[in-house]
Amino acid sequence: MKKTIFNYITLSAVVLSLGLTSCEKDINEVNRINPNQFSDSDPTLMITGAQMANVLVQEGEMARIAGIFSGYFSGSDRQYVSLSQYICNAGDFDNVWGTVYSEGIGQCRLIKAKAEKANNKVLYGVASITEAHLLLTAASVWGDIPNTEACDDSKENPKFDDMNSVYQYCIDLLTKVESDVVGKNSYSKAYAGTFDWSEVANTLLARAYLHKKDYTNAKAAALKGVSAGNDLYADHSQASPGAWNLYYDFLDWNI
Repeated sequence: MKKTIFNYITLSAVVLSLGLTSCEKDINEVNRINPNQFSDSDPTLMITGAQMANVLVQEGEMARIAGIFSGYFSGSDRQYVSLSQYICNAGDFDNVWGTVYSEGIGQCRLIKAKAEKANNKVLYGVASITEAHLLLTAASVWGDIPNTEACDDSKENPKFDDMNSVYQYCIDLLTKVESDVVGKNSYSKAYAGTFDWSEVANTLLARAYLHKKDYTNAKAAALKGVSAGNDLYADHSQASPGAWNLYYDFLDWNI
């Protein structure tokens, strides 16, 4: 009886010791990892965020201000009254600049670097097309804009590049990736439609050439652009305010 009790006590002590050692190891492992501090992101997931930023730029505040400035409609409340009278300052555009650069172009350039390292040419091409779309829109609205030094952490005040050089950058970028995305519409969760990324690239090329008044190349690119029935558009298929077209949401729901 004594021997049995002794063996039981010894065995329990060993198990308890192993358990304490195991717990200490697990606790130390957990303490070395901060679950709120992300070390990296998957570029195949990041691309959706960049595309959503692009949708926000194309459908959101820029579209509203452009409509007011062009006389398409008048501002009737809050800051839109001033904008309707062309009264504005630089701060009125801080939000959309943040969307264009921090959430859009900056993310696209991070994705491109990751995609190039992984030799994922399709993802690289999709990120390039998204970046070019954002830059073409920004340059056509504001003229000279940051590009070569944009989204560079070492540049506190990035230089403004000439508008035409931005268009040429986009042309070079789109020309480089157009052949890599022929027949592809992957990495497009923010969009709907039976589109082909190469056709989208050529439509954007046509826009860039038009801005440069290169009508011959603009026509050639347009002929290879988005074809009938193969449109690309933002996915607003969900029947809820959070998924509505931002222009419609602003004018008809949140008015």
